[in-house]
Amino acid sequence: HCLVQGPAQGPVILFSNSLSTTLQSWDSFVQRFSSQPGFSQYRIVRYDHRGHGESPAESDEPCTFELLAEDVALMLEYLQIPRLYAFVGVSMGAATAVYFAAQYPERVERIVVADVLTHGPSDPATDPFAQRITLAKTDGGRPLMEESLRRWFPYPNFLESCPDVRERIKQQILSTSIRGFSNAVRALQKFDLRPLLPKLNGRQTLIVVGELDGPLPTTMKQISDAVPGSQYVLIKRAGHLSFIDGENQFLRAVSRFL
Repeated sequence: HCLVQGPAQGPVILFSNSLSTTLQSWDSFVQRFSSQPGFSQYRIVRYDHRGHGESPAESDEPCTFELLAEDVALMLEYLQIPRLYAFVGVSMGAATAVYFAAQYPERVERIVVADVLTHGPSDPATDPFAQRITLAKTDGGRPLMEESLRRWFPYPNFLESCPDVRERIKQQILSTSIRGFSNAVRALQKFDLRPLLPKLNGRQTLIVVGELDGPLPTTMKQISDAVPGSQYVLIKRAGHLSFIDGENQFLRAVSRFL
């Protein structure tokens, strides 16, 4: 399932979101991005990952980021889009962007990589994703929803001051099917960006991370250091979904980059 906005012949920017969210997570950002002077020229594409939003989880087949990148390639073929001006990804969407750029280098000009780990858990005994699958299967997924909101938006009182954001993201998390969530988690448990980063050399790359996103500021700086010529931007007072709780800064960084 995808949503396409903007002039048919405009340069195409693809936005890809995180685990447990849908294309609607970008609503506010895309509206503000496109309303800036000179930015209405872009054709904006958003989509739901398989098993998220209105995209079905086709089966229980093992999900990988190679497969998620192929999903994007097939969607773009259907939309008759031969090349992206930019691929903007956050979290799971950021990993998808890196895999897509590595697998289809001729099909994307520049990428924005935001708030993502470099690889899956090294030790199964401390794998946080296994616990999250259990939470997703408990009480209609509400424990997972509460845990995710706390982890994604750690700045004090942000969610209390933005109840519309809380409600919107809450509903997206609860609407994600168990199958879709579990399959995507399997991809996150096994992915590894490290061998792919050298393939981004020479491609315009923006690395963005929320200041409060756990260990990721350090991790994302390492990603930036591994991609010569990339830009690194730290979003102050923002968490894992830095395009939401750090929207103004994220908008400024991405707009300048593009």
